Amino acid sequence: MFRKTSITLLAVTSLVFACREDGLIAERFIGAQSDASAEKKPVENPVASVADDAESDSNADTQPTLAVANDTAISQQEVPPAESPEQEAPPAGSPDQEVPQVPSGSFLPSITAITVTNSKGDAPRKGDALKITFSLKNDSPSAGEVTVFSNLSGLRFTDFNNVPLTDVKVKLEANSSHDVTFEVPVFLEDTAKKSRFALGRGNYELKTKLSYGSEVKASPKSTNFEIAEGKGVFALAMYDEKYFEVGDAKGADPEAWLKETFTRKGSIFYPESGTKQIFAGGFDEMMGIEHHIKAVGGLDSRNTKGVDIFDNPEAFATEYLNLNQKWAHGSGPSTNKHGYDYFIALDKDSFGGVTFGTAQVTGAGISGDFSKDRMQMLIVHESGHVFGSPHCDPIQGFIMCSGEKNKAYKADGEYIWHEDSFKKMKNLFK
Repeated sequence: MFRKTSITLLAVTSLVFACREDGLIAERFIGAQSDASAEKKPVENPVASVADDAESDSNADTQPTLAVANDTAISQQEVPPAESPEQEAPPAGSPDQEVPQVPSGSFLPSITAITVTNSKGDAPRKGDALKITFSLKNDSPSAGEVTVFSNLSGLRFTDFNNVPLTDVKVKLEANSSHDVTFEVPVFLEDTAKKSRFALGRGNYELKTKLSYGSEVKASPKSTNFEIAEGKGVFALAMYDEKYFEVGDAKGADPEAWLKETFTRKGSIFYPESGTKQIFAGGFDEMMGIEHHIKAVGGLDSRNTKGVDIFDNPEAFATEYLNLNQKWAHGSGPSTNKHGYDYFIALDKDSFGGVTFGTAQVTGAGISGDFSKDRMQMLIVHESGHVFGSPHCDPIQGFIMCSGEKNKAYKADGEYIWHEDSFKKMKNLFK
C-alpha cells in the first residue's frame, strides 16, 4: 500500500540552482536466502560468497560477510544429486517459485510521471508561468532522500539547450509515493553559463536526473510539451541609470515604470462616427497582449561620433543574454534571441526616440518636457512602430503624430490612437 502526499515548492523570480551535497553514502545490506529443502553438508574451510556492488564505498574498512544460521556455512558449489530427473520450473505464483528479493537496505526512487501545465492547471500558453509536477515512487522497504535535477531545452530556438531548473529535494518513506510541484517563471537564468532566456512559444523537452546516496542517475522519464500562442510579449528593457535621475522618472522603479506605461488608460478614435473606444488597460488591452518586462541597468547611452544609436544597446543585449550571434534588431520574430521578442533602450539624452525592427531607443523626454505623461508617451509611440504603425501625419493630436496636442490628453493624460494607426498594428510575437 503506497502513501501519497503532496509537496509544493514556492515559486521563485530568479532561479538559484543548488548542487547536491557531497559525501552522501547509501547504506547497502546484503541479504541471503537459503533453500530450506537443500541438504546442508559440513565443509572444511567453509567460504561464504558475497556479491560485491560495483559502486560500493571504496573507503570501507572491511568487506561484508555472510552470517549463516546454526554456524553452518553453505558451499560455493553444490553438487546435484546423482541421476536427478529434469524438473520443470514451478508455475508462476506457486510457493516454490523463486522471487527476486529487494535488499533490505536499498532505496529505489523513481519518477513515474511528469506533468507540465500553467499555474491554473491548463495547457500553457506564451506568457504563462509553468507548473511542473513530478510523481515520485519508492519501491523499497527503506526510506531515503532523493534530489531531482531537471533541465529544459527549447526545440524552436537555436541556442536554448539544457537550461537548469529548480532542484527538488524530497524525503520518501518506505513503500510510498509523493507528488512534488514547483513553478517556473517566464524568465529563466543559467547562472553557470551566464545566459538568460524567456519561455517563448514552441515545443520543449524536459529531462531529469535522480541523486540519492552516492548515486546520480539519468531518469528514463522525460517529457515533451508545447507552449502555445498567447498574450505574452517579452521585452528586455535596458536603461542608463541617468534616465531615472530626471523629471518625473527620478527614483522610479524601471519595471514598474514600464508596466504602468503599457497599461495606462488609452482609447481609439473613430473619425467616421466621431466616437472613441476606451481601454482602461491601455496599450496592452488595446492590442490584446501582456508585456513582461525584464529591466536591466548599466547601459552606456553616450552618443559617440560615428556610432549608430543602436550599437551600444545591441551589444549590451547580446552580452546580457549571452546570444550566439549579435541581436539582429532589423529582423522580425526570430529564434536567436533566447525567447525574447524585442528590446527597449532608455537613453539619458532628451531627443524623442527611434525604432528599427525589434528594437527601440527612447530618450528621457523631449523639448524640455520631463513629465511622466510625456516620457511614457514616447515609449508607447516607439512601441507603436515596433508593432507596425507608421506616423499618421498630416493628422495631428494622436499617439503616432503629436499626441500631446490632443485635448483629452491635456485634460487627463489619456493616450488617443487614431483608427488608421490601430488598423496597421498587429501582434508580431504570438
